[in-house]
Amino acid sequence: MSLLYAYALAEAPAPAATGLFDEPVRSLGGDDLFAAVGRVDRQPEVAPATLRRHDEVVRSLATGAALLPCRFGTLFRDEASLLDALRQAREKLTAAFAEVRGREQMTVRVFGESAPAAPAESGTAYLRARSRAASRVAEAGDALRSALGGLVFAERIEAGAAPPLLASVHHLVPAGASRDYLERLARPDGVPSGLRFTATGPWPAYAFAPGLGA
Repeated sequence: MSLLYAYALAEAPAPAATGLFDEPVRSLGGDDLFAAVGRVDRQPEVAPATLRRHDEVVRSLATGAALLPCRFGTLFRDEASLLDALRQAREKLTAAFAEVRGREQMTVRVFGESAPAAPAESGTAYLRARSRAASRVAEAGDALRSALGGLVFAERIEAGAAPPLLASVHHLVPAGASRDYLERLARPDGVPSGLRFTATGPWPAYAFAPGLGA
């Protein structure tokens, strides 16, 4: 069965590229809203190599214009379903393009003490530990914003999936500001005791792209 795999959304047709399965990537759409897609016959396996390749394809589509990466594994049955999804999401996509235009994503992982697994009889204690973890993340966010000053245009925070990762903090910063960003975080002031940060980027604006799927 032939499917359309979506790599990214853009305001203009994307440049030619080669996709995950060595398929040609082309642009579908119109009226300042296009999807860069490849025709595939299966869902790609979730693995480090395919995730890296997906990111490589997304980066190859960037031309300096606003680009919204699609989540790994975004598939559509056919061209009609893709175009319908674009029409339905036009308003939120237009707002997202305005947000990411001229900017790139940096990501900070926040590590620290985590809530312990909760025995059945200690639900209250578990909830208190979770609350403490949330408070620690808030403290970390304050420290990050203080260190980064006016570099951050927008922020998204995702709770950590497994200890000791407490959260992933995604920032939109001006394109080309990644070096300044990393230097400021090398020795941030006011980091709460017991927390540590690792920063990566620049990335395409994955955390700021609205979901789009059939």
